[in-house]
Amino acid sequence: MPPPAAEFSAAGPPWKGSPATPSGLPLHMWVLDPSPLRRDRFTCAIRLIVVFPQAIVLLFVEIVAFFAVIAAWFVALFTGRLVGGLREFIAGVVRWSVRVQGYLFFLTDTYPPYSLDDDHTYPIRLAIPPPVELNRAAVLFRLFIAIPSWIVANVLGAGLTVVSIASWFMLLVAGRLPVPLFEATRAVLRYQARFYGYFSMLTPEYPWGAMGDSSSLPAGSDPYEAWSIKLSSGGRTAMLVVIVVGVITELINNRGHL
Repeated sequence: MPPPAAEFSAAGPPWKGSPATPSGLPLHMWVLDPSPLRRDRFTCAIRLIVVFPQAIVLLFVEIVAFFAVIAAWFVALFTGRLVGGLREFIAGVVRWSVRVQGYLFFLTDTYPPYSLDDDHTYPIRLAIPPPVELNRAAVLFRLFIAIPSWIVANVLGAGLTVVSIASWFMLLVAGRLPVPLFEATRAVLRYQARFYGYFSMLTPEYPWGAMGDSSSLPAGSDPYEAWSIKLSSGGRTAMLVVIVVGVITELINNRGHL
């Protein structure tokens, strides 16, 4: 059952406490800027340099998270649930990773914190569903079930990386990220977060929403409107470009392994 509409607002997610979504829903992502504001050209020009320390620290954290996910698999397989500190650590790594990627791909100019916590002051946030009962059979075969979504996440990531080079030049010239690229970047990072959340047993729901959300409800009546990502026609076109570029990039990268 969805929460009452009062728990959400058009201004964004509830800032009081950790943002939560109902049991069973996938991860939701919210970005403070409803549309791209002007970006600082200087920090954009050296974005790879300034994000490097974050990437190094996060790399070591993700190595630990790799073993944590293996442990989480055994816990979920035998108990049917994933709760406690192990779950919180994995969720924190997903949050941190999304913040760093959002900064790297110009969703915000705000430097991400070195933290696993849900930082209510940061303009990119994840709402991670509370723990629910997990299907043991789905947990047992998680590695195989997740392969299609892993392929999609990889294609989207490769495409976004290449397209972001064009974004970088546009930012240096205009100081602003075009709206279609802003929308596509949000959709890609959310899908990847949903994949990691599913693969890591944070949620039982399979990742979806690579092309954004659709709602048949009138504007303002959807309780999840603040968290939804709706692509404009330009955003959908940008997503198609990301997908095509991603497929081509993956084929080129894997040509030597075929």
